[in-house]
Amino acid sequence: MMGKIWLPNDDGLIVPYRDIQVPRRGRYCSLTQHALEGGSGSAESDPYFSNVVLLMHMDVSTTKDSSSHDWAFTQTGSPSITTDSAWFGEKAMAFAAGATANYVSYSGSSFLSSSTGTFTLECWVRITSITNPNTGGYADGRYEFIRCTSGGTKTFAIMAMTSSNLAFSLGGATLFSAISADRNHIAFIRTDGSPGAFDVYVNGTRLIHNTSAPSFNFDTIYIGNRAVASGVFSVGGLIEEIRITDGIARYTGSSFTPPSSSFPNV
Repeated sequence: MMGKIWLPNDDGLIVPYRDIQVPRRGRYCSLTQHALEGGSGSAESDPYFSNVVLLMHMDVSTTKDSSSHDWAFTQTGSPSITTDSAWFGEKAMAFAAGATANYVSYSGSSFLSSSTGTFTLECWVRITSITNPNTGGYADGRYEFIRCTSGGTKTFAIMAMTSSNLAFSLGGATLFSAISADRNHIAFIRTDGSPGAFDVYVNGTRLIHNTSAPSFNFDTIYIGNRAVASGVFSVGGLIEEIRITDGIARYTGSSFTPPSSSFPNV
């Protein structure tokens, strides 16, 4: 039988390997815990985890959903996992602009429990390239890096026409907000009602507040560059920590402090 393995910790003491603390995303956890979690997710717990209907860290696999649903995503083209300029000292999914589609997607069950209910969609994104910026207009599919549809019809999308501006397509309306050239935490929140209200936050600051959010749900989501119209008007960048929370408005008011570590898996 194999004996217990002993290794030195940071203080030079010889301890069982399972008690060694390893750095992960700005905090420390045991080697055993790190291995069990696959190196993904914060060691903290999320009080709303039971409401999380999508959770993609994008640091181990481009198609792994760490929510309890474990949705079966598929990959088109070659989006890749990269350590280049990723957040929290880990990795992100890189997708290139241009004529070659490279994205991940899921199509199946509806994500939200109600078409008029509250939900939060958030992610970290950095736009690195845009083909023909600010010239193609917001025709359907152009400049999108997140697209949600229901029965094949677009219900919601996030786009970047330039490296300093985001656009949100919602119920036929297009809304604009600022984005930095560096890392950006984006949060879109709809609250109950028909119409309901919606808020858009970038890096913790509310840039859009509207009290006429249309009803919608979605059963399909695309993340990355779908190369619509041969990619003439497309976006490339890095994205990670994509989370959708059903029934919960995670952020309220005019501002909040964005998360400083990856989202928990529990």
